[in-house]
Amino acid sequence: MSIPFIGSKKSIAKYIIDIIPPAENYYDLFGGGAAISEVALQAGKWSQVHYNEINTEIVNVIRWLSHDYDTAVQEITKLYLTPIDRQDFFRIKNKQERTPIDTLALIVYSFGNDRSTYLWCKEKEAYKIPIVKQLAADIIKNGVRFPDFKKYRINWLKENKIYRESNRIGTEIESLQSLSSLENLQRLERLQALERMESLERQHTLNITNLDYRDVEIKPDSIVYCDIPYYNAANKYGNDFNHDYFYNWVRNAEFPVYYSGYDTDAGGFDRVWEKEHTCKLAKKGGKELRRVECLYKGGRQ
Repeated sequence: MSIPFIGSKKSIAKYIIDIIPPAENYYDLFGGGAAISEVALQAGKWSQVHYNEINTEIVNVIRWLSHDYDTAVQEITKLYLTPIDRQDFFRIKNKQERTPIDTLALIVYSFGNDRSTYLWCKEKEAYKIPIVKQLAADIIKNGVRFPDFKKYRINWLKENKIYRESNRIGTEIESLQSLSSLENLQRLERLQALERMESLERQHTLNITNLDYRDVEIKPDSIVYCDIPYYNAANKYGNDFNHDYFYNWVRNAEFPVYYSGYDTDAGGFDRVWEKEHTCKLAKKGGKELRRVECLYKGGRQ
């Protein structure tokens, strides 16, 4: 049910959900790709799980995934097996109206899931798309079912010996097995979230809204979680997020509020959990940055 999204908490969703206490209702007010909402549904700690996201295009994708299981599997399978080239990417991007599968295509084949920048530079596109197409051809030839794509891809990388000669770095040779560390198959990791489609059959318990977080009506006996844009990344989400206003909102909330942030984004609230992690898309001096992801608690407890 969840989809790849900028700043996704998929890798730490279980930690967050384990800490947040049970109640009648759980609200995910900055739902994004629904990674947290998906784990909340699976946890069984709340009778009702409420997903909210201000981005209408993303909400339309979540609704589609939640309510049209068979079509979603068919369309996502096509997306997995048919890599999008640069020309098609920008053709989709420039559409006046996009379908949910259009939006997913932009997410999967964009750098950092930003739906704006094409995944590969022109030099890399020339050799990476044929490799992905060969993998897809083998999947079709062997009749691999959608839920088994991930396992098959891993084995395929280990067993195949396909090489390419780099035109930019002399005679450097790169085996296909090493491609698991490169951008193309890293980005195909985004589709692993979509391989867990069995959970869609349970999504009638997910309540979906498309509102500003301040406009969501919070019912009695509720817990609220907010995955807010971080200070240095707010512009990546396509909105002007006011952190000071949010912190005031939390202080005045009549319900418990938990929110994610880095160790520099406390806002004066209690830190209840932290975990150091590597930011693969953020680098300094050629090295991946390590940051401390935190969970803060505020509102009325």
